[in-house]
Amino acid sequence: RIVMDMAVTLMRSSYDVTDLLDICPMDDFQTQFYKKRVEYQSEYVSAFFTKENVNQRAGSVMIGDLSDPQYFDFISYVQYAVINDQINLNRKVFEEAQGVFGDEGDFENKLIVRDPKLGDRDTIIKLHGERVGDMVLDHLVQEKGLAVSVKERPGIDVLCDNFKKILDMLVENGFCASYTIDTSVKTSKPDPMRTPSQQPYDIRGDRCISVTFERPINLWSQQALV
Repeated sequence: RIVMDMAVTLMRSSYDVTDLLDICPMDDFQTQFYKKRVEYQSEYVSAFFTKENVNQRAGSVMIGDLSDPQYFDFISYVQYAVINDQINLNRKVFEEAQGVFGDEGDFENKLIVRDPKLGDRDTIIKLHGERVGDMVLDHLVQEKGLAVSVKERPGIDVLCDNFKKILDMLVENGFCASYTIDTSVKTSKPDPMRTPSQQPYDIRGDRCISVTFERPINLWSQQALV
């Protein structure tokens, strides 16, 4: 199972960044989130029964329980399906209802104008992923005691060590069962007119880091969203 505050952080950070980047009116986001959850929930739950016997469970899903990996996988699919839909609408100027909602809600409509620098879909997607990652990392550092070495241009060994610390904490908090981390080298061609110290990159080649998760909690949702 997922540690609850970790599950909440993952969901909340995605929601908060969507709001911070002014991707869409958040009152509309919540409406579409509810509709899409209702639309797909029965179909998702039915997948946990065998085809031969509709009364025989092939697995289980606890609806509404974020700490249940099966439910988290579903609800994160719903969340990012809505985020993708809203990004594709590309609303740069819109009205958003802000305040307290309910039978006696106190709210007002405000005009929102997105930063012109965020007019490109690819830019928004890239920045959304970065900001969500930053929020999750902040949670691991501030709330979970993660200690990583931060330098302007860290070496590959320092990066690998930091990755392992982060990944170990993700496993500890139930994000995945395990992981593998590998490094490889992509050979480069040095400039024969320059000395080794003058090369614009490491003449030994570009070193790459590859991480593979075993049974992550968003395994199905990430494949379904492709």
